[in-house]
Amino acid sequence: MSDVTTVRLRPAESWVLDLIGMGPVGYSWVYEVNDEGIVEIAHRYIVPPNPKPGQQGIERFTISGVRPGSCLISFRHIQSWEKDQAPREIRTIQVTVTR
Repeated sequence: MSDVTTVRLRPAESWVLDLIGMGPVGYSWVYEVNDEGIVEIAHRYIVPPNPKPGQQGIERFTISGVRPGSCLISFRHIQSWEKDQAPREIRTIQVTVTR
């Protein structure tokens, strides 16, 4: 199991998680939230300035508190077509939203 990062937010507060992207070799970060509605997650890929072929970018996830409660977010670094392959990496975030 991966280490768990703990984040505390208030509704409308945000926290940013930057993960190394490996899109050029087919890996992407996907996530699952165990309790929908506690947070909203926005994702964008940041291309490096003057990118070179195969260069890694940043996958930025902005996690925003919506309503009080706790949830667990599991980020998995996978190649989506490889159904039986274990994730290259896993990041777990425990988010608690308070008033």
